[in-house]
Amino acid sequence: MVRGPADPVAPPDRIGRTSTPEAAAAGDYDGRVLARRRAPQEGQRTGTPDDQRAYEIDDLDKGIIGILKSDGRASNVEVGRLLGVTETTIRKRIANLLALGLIEIVAVPTPKLAGFTLSAIMGLNVNLERLRDVSKVLVTLPEVRYCGLSTGRFDIMIEAFFSSHEHLLEFSTDKVGSIDGVVKVETFLILDISKFSYEWEIDLP
Repeated sequence: MVRGPADPVAPPDRIGRTSTPEAAAAGDYDGRVLARRRAPQEGQRTGTPDDQRAYEIDDLDKGIIGILKSDGRASNVEVGRLLGVTETTIRKRIANLLALGLIEIVAVPTPKLAGFTLSAIMGLNVNLERLRDVSKVLVTLPEVRYCGLSTGRFDIMIEAFFSSHEHLLEFSTDKVGSIDGVVKVETFLILDISKFSYEWEIDLP
């Protein structure tokens, strides 16, 4: 994850541990802005909910976000040129959006880079007294990209990626099946992905 008001959009060799220069050069990652809120990581600097509610993004902020969504590696100078303002203005605006936790600038490896060619949605029924304990274990598993507590037929829904059917079988039986509190797992294999996005759609000029 790339953060820092002085250099908010880093070149591939500075994008952090989510990618490598070789992978970046091969185009196996997405450098993009996520206009979303996410649970803060340890040491991450974010604004409070009150700060976020008090700040209303204007057309300049939307313009910055729109450009960085298209090219997460665009420089402050280039963004400023496109929007007709100075580099300093862009740098301060991006620093403010980052500090408030309203955007994140990240490098996102694709499943292909990790060798994951198979994806599945899995619905779990669990003992309700163990609901959050099961969730805490699931989020530590590297195959899991999404985990949410849900109403309806399942208690927990996860999305996970795998390198093979054997990998999926091992994950379902040895990893998920062994978690204390899991009663039943139903797996929905994804045959084709029509859309795979990390972004919130927001109104941009």
